Amino acid sequence: MLYLDAARCLETPRPPIWIMRQAGRYMPVYLALRDRYGFMEMIHNPELAATVTMQPIDAFGPDAAILFSDILVVAEALGQTLTFVEKKGPVLMPSLLSTTGTSVLRDPEDALSRLAYVPQAIRLIRERLPRETALIGFSGAPFTVACYMMEGGSSPDLKATKQMMVTNPDTFRQIIERVTVVTIGYLKSQVDAGVHALQLFDTWAGLLSWEDFQIWILPFVSRIIAELKTYGPKVPMTYFCKGMGGFYPLALDMAPDVLGCDWQSDIVGIKKNMGIRPIAVQGNLDPMLLYAPLAVLRERANRLIASLRPYPGHIFNLGHGILPDMNPAHVKVLVDTVKAWK
Repeated sequence: MLYLDAARCLETPRPPIWIMRQAGRYMPVYLALRDRYGFMEMIHNPELAATVTMQPIDAFGPDAAILFSDILVVAEALGQTLTFVEKKGPVLMPSLLSTTGTSVLRDPEDALSRLAYVPQAIRLIRERLPRETALIGFSGAPFTVACYMMEGGSSPDLKATKQMMVTNPDTFRQIIERVTVVTIGYLKSQVDAGVHALQLFDTWAGLLSWEDFQIWILPFVSRIIAELKTYGPKVPMTYFCKGMGGFYPLALDMAPDVLGCDWQSDIVGIKKNMGIRPIAVQGNLDPMLLYAPLAVLRERANRLIASLRPYPGHIFNLGHGILPDMNPAHVKVLVDTVKAWK
């Protein structure tokens, strides 16, 4: 598979392409389903999750599919109530800031049993996926999931969470440890079900200081990557962090197979500075360029490809997810542009 070759830093005739959040809210076929089913209902239903996963594959033909799910299903499995509120985002109850930490959470084995619908969806997707198309499974990284769990939802600055980090670090560590254990088991279940690759999303890691990244990100993500690398059929692991440009030296120390770069990162500089380490890079086109005139979109995509052609191991992607009002025709143009590269 082209995606797997690039993830392993092999020479490829062009970069493979997939797009973060490619399955979902900007596609009319998805919105038609969304009119009939709630978001969490679609995630929990393996047949619906498989259908949504396949929608962009059928429409645009990217080189990889990503499982339709959400990073917060782990928090839900651990015992919080997860809902999505229009124009607000996820809401988790009760917030762990108002509790005594892990005392309200389920044990890892119980939590993992409640995620059985995810491998069921993966098996359905594998039956429908073209042979040349990779399937990517994923989870939220422990720090990011723990932040949502403590804040009860999104936060622009993680103020309350950061206060807990310094005033009650033992409880904070217990929560991240519990999330880490469940994440490892959850990702292993995805491998068992047949994913070709995995990605860890660390949305909030970029809000940390250098020292706190070393304390709260490095050991837990390193542990996940190390355990998955020695489990079953080896699947490439991508680590994605908003704000990667500032933290990539530490991220490289975690030894992912692929480093996902946001749109503000110097992806070429990061790749150059890796030296002989066989770590691929993914990204980092600004999602806003999908609003540009098509000639501009093509030119910027081709320029990004050309800048990384001297270095094996480039997976084309956006630097973050597709926005909900995106024109699907522009997504098709982007995919076609990358696939036409010679």
